[in-house]
Amino acid sequence: MKRPTIFDIARRADVSIAAVSFALNGRGGVSAETRRRVLSIAAELGWRPSHQARGLATRRSSTAGLVVLATPNQLAGASAFGAFVEGVQARLGADGTETMLRVLPAPQDAADLVAKWRSEQRIDGVIVGELAGRCGPELAAAVHRQPDLPAVVVGVAAGAEHDSQWSTCRHLVWDEAQCVRLAVYHLAELGHRHIVRCAGPRERRYTTLRNTAFRTAVQELGLPHPVIASTGPTAEHVRAAVERLLTAPVPPTAILFDDPLQAAAGLDAIRELGIAVPAELSVMCIGEDSHTHLLQPPLTAVTRGDYELGRRAAEALLGLIDAGDAERPAAPPPRVHIRSSATPPRGHQPPSPARTAADSGPVAGPPSRGVRMRDIAAAAGVSRVAVSYALNGQPGVSARTRGRIQQLAAAAGFVANATSIQLHGRSTHCIGLIVPRSAAAGTTFRRQELLLGGVEEVLAPDGWTLALYSAADVAEAAAISTEWHVRGRVDGVLVVADGNDVATLAAVEAPMVVVGPRSDDHRLLSVSVDDHAASRQMIGHLVELGHRNAAWVPGLQRPGAGVARTALAARLGLHVTTPGRRLRPLGPAECARLVRSALIGRPRPTVLLCGDDLAAIRAAAIAREVGLNVPDDLSIVAWSDGSMLAAGALSITAIDRDEREQGAAAARTLLAVLDHHSAANELLEATLAIRRSSVPPRPTP
Repeated sequence: MKRPTIFDIARRADVSIAAVSFALNGRGGVSAETRRRVLSIAAELGWRPSHQARGLATRRSSTAGLVVLATPNQLAGASAFGAFVEGVQARLGADGTETMLRVLPAPQDAADLVAKWRSEQRIDGVIVGELAGRCGPELAAAVHRQPDLPAVVVGVAAGAEHDSQWSTCRHLVWDEAQCVRLAVYHLAELGHRHIVRCAGPRERRYTTLRNTAFRTAVQELGLPHPVIASTGPTAEHVRAAVERLLTAPVPPTAILFDDPLQAAAGLDAIRELGIAVPAELSVMCIGEDSHTHLLQPPLTAVTRGDYELGRRAAEALLGLIDAGDAERPAAPPPRVHIRSSATPPRGHQPPSPARTAADSGPVAGPPSRGVRMRDIAAAAGVSRVAVSYALNGQPGVSARTRGRIQQLAAAAGFVANATSIQLHGRSTHCIGLIVPRSAAAGTTFRRQELLLGGVEEVLAPDGWTLALYSAADVAEAAAISTEWHVRGRVDGVLVVADGNDVATLAAVEAPMVVVGPRSDDHRLLSVSVDDHAASRQMIGHLVELGHRNAAWVPGLQRPGAGVARTALAARLGLHVTTPGRRLRPLGPAECARLVRSALIGRPRPTVLLCGDDLAAIRAAAIAREVGLNVPDDLSIVAWSDGSMLAAGALSITAIDRDEREQGAAAARTLLAVLDHHSAANELLEATLAIRRSSVPPRPTP
């Protein structure tokens, strides 16, 4: 069905197009009765404003830039990244503003990119942030080189002292000191007096800030001399630091870790030393990720609210774009998420010190505009149509007029608006990335960090940017891809699909590559992992160990090919039960019930086959609850790997699907299509990471 336009409304209302435009945009020049009739007809026809037309009328691109300072390798280790990006994208998307993402390694790179975007008028504003605590005030200095650009700077020390100097820039600073202070005070309230801190790598700016805050909090509370153990980036570094701390003459009663990955490696080392958590030692960490509540015991953590941080940054940017004014935003106050890894030490009653959170206040000012086509037309003494023809290489003007217009445009520093460039069909140098939307806010992009790192690795060297969207299903992904293509917002689209029903995407005319299930439709290119070969590796490993009875546990978030995998297992000599005949994805509560059902069945399985890393961690926790030791009493394996499986206490055998290479391969394939080179479906190999959770089953008596 043809989309209704203002021409259709004008025809139905029997008024001019100008009158329709005035009525729909709330401008004067029409009577109240005409405005009412136009609005009524627009609603009846289902009319929606065109972003391109609005962009040309308002000089807006309806696009905001998001620049995150990190290397692609650092994305996997930054638990805050995915939640922050999702918060930004969700708030901007609700306003009809698209998010254009780049990940860059240094402030100078950010400054250069922001200047380029601004000169090309591709963005209405920008959010620049660093989540790993590496840059500090120089980040703000990079953005301040574009003083007329609406901007929000996010970071550990983002330079909020400059807010009074720059009317169109706001700074959003989270309080690392308050995160540490909350953790120390919480442990002190529980009665702990011997609290130690396991610090991250020294090159991270927040490590120094947190160390200072830790010493200050310990002194405020009158606790013994603060002890800080510095670690490197690997699990081995963390284990060595934990062993030093726990074998000291006066061992601690509580340890504060810098992040969830570090805490998982620390829990592993603590168990190896035979120390019970929390009975003999309490554990906390700063930061949350999707695994924190699945560790054993579930981890008490200080959460910074990274999703809300992104949402507030976007809210402030929209205020600057729409009104040239916005209150200086405050980061969400950190909070303690109390779980069972931190409890009072024996014989102590906790004190109750007050808790505070930082706040900040407002400033204002409007952005300016650049040279427009009307300015060049006035200077050349020609119409704007003639200027458009001359600048876009179209016929209709003489060579002499074309030359004069081009000279005037160059002298005035004119650069075509991104929206008008797209209307003329030129390359946007932007790729759309659509990922499945998670039910829980803040987890959508967190699950895609490795894949996103691979995409960035390929696109960044040639200056490509990413437009982000999270879709509820394949149908929504197809609709957004079509809209982007028709509006000329992107040159091509990458779609991450978590199910097998991708046929809808084949009808989309935009250049597209699907990451996930393999497509048999010749119209659709895909990059996928050879699940059959990976499953054969895993099942062969288990059969070789001597396992004959298994139970299938579907993944928590990713639909798994449960039917195909269990059928393959049967052919290879491994009998797999599916408790409740459940092969679809499960939520945490359903997963827990299913695992308990499997473990009380007869014969009891000797191994649990888990659809993904989250299901594996949940299954391990339930096994402990029913008195089974992993791996002595029960082996556990996972069909997809995750950082916690290698660093955690269990060290779970898993299939490494190399999400980074999936992203890189998809980006390479799409670029080949855009360059008019031949491209084909790519089937990647997975590797089996054999760890301590899979061992031969105990012989039955």
